[in-house]
Amino acid sequence: MKALNNILLIFACVVMMSCSKDDDEFMPINESLAMSTTMEAVDMGLSVDWASCNVGAKTPTQYGGHYCWGDPTGTQVSYIADNIMQNISGSDMDIVAANFGNGWRMPTTQEFEELIKNCTHRVVTVNGISCVKFTSKNGNSILFPFGGYTYGANATCFGEGITGYYWTATGEPKSTSAQYIYVGRQNKLPAAYNVSYGASVRGVRNHVSDDKKEDSNDKPNEDNGGSGGTVPSTSYEKPDIDYYDYTAYPTKMKVVYKIHNRDKAKVTSAKIYYGTSSNPTKYVTATVSGVLITATITGLKKDTKYFVKCSAKGKGGTTTTGTTRLGTIN
Repeated sequence: MKALNNILLIFACVVMMSCSKDDDEFMPINESLAMSTTMEAVDMGLSVDWASCNVGAKTPTQYGGHYCWGDPTGTQVSYIADNIMQNISGSDMDIVAANFGNGWRMPTTQEFEELIKNCTHRVVTVNGISCVKFTSKNGNSILFPFGGYTYGANATCFGEGITGYYWTATGEPKSTSAQYIYVGRQNKLPAAYNVSYGASVRGVRNHVSDDKKEDSNDKPNEDNGGSGGTVPSTSYEKPDIDYYDYTAYPTKMKVVYKIHNRDKAKVTSAKIYYGTSSNPTKYVTATVSGVLITATITGLKKDTKYFVKCSAKGKGGTTTTGTTRLGTIN
């Protein structure tokens, strides 16, 4: 009987350890919010990588939601805070950390300042949405759409399409305010708003260097004996590309596509097709730089809708995207 009890005790410990492991897996506080957001890291050549989209947005030009500062659930409309911390980045009050894990968190004021001071920025219109486009020295870029802000019990929105208000993780203790960044034709470094205002939120995470890639390359290739050093891979994939960005002018458009598997695809050339029909046949040769495929299409008509698509050729084959409808301005 004693032996049986010992066996049952061991079994219970194993079950508890298994459950503990499952409990350690990250679970967002607001699963619907996590599912409605694209969290893709963009290397801007800075101390942190920036998310490509706002919290609550699937694409770079979507506004996403408006969130009260310090509300990790993203569901508060208006509230009174009585404990303003100096920095909530990565804490249990951080809406980004609470819902996305994996090192994602809200940016501090200093990290916003780093972005503004080390990147070029200008106002662009993408898919009819006004944004500020930040472009880094390495050629990568991110968009901050003008989502405005909300206030009051009914979450009335002000300034949508005109200005953007983005919370930082930096609070102002001994007050009911936190710092935000004003994004518009003149990007303003931090000002303070009452935390009950609803503003846009963008995620960051510490930049991951290429050291990990080098470390993985140093591991022996088990498929080739496990001790003979590294064996270069010769398998390639078809390019995984999709529409990323565009800038409209009266008679031209600058169109950008993004390569998601640059190292595996090894894209060597690309074309961007355009036309007023849904199956465009005219094309221009695009420039491939890093993860971006860029082309400027000229000779267009003012205030006209065009269909565009991209065809990219790499060492693993050729991929052609579906069409995207864009337009020139008047």
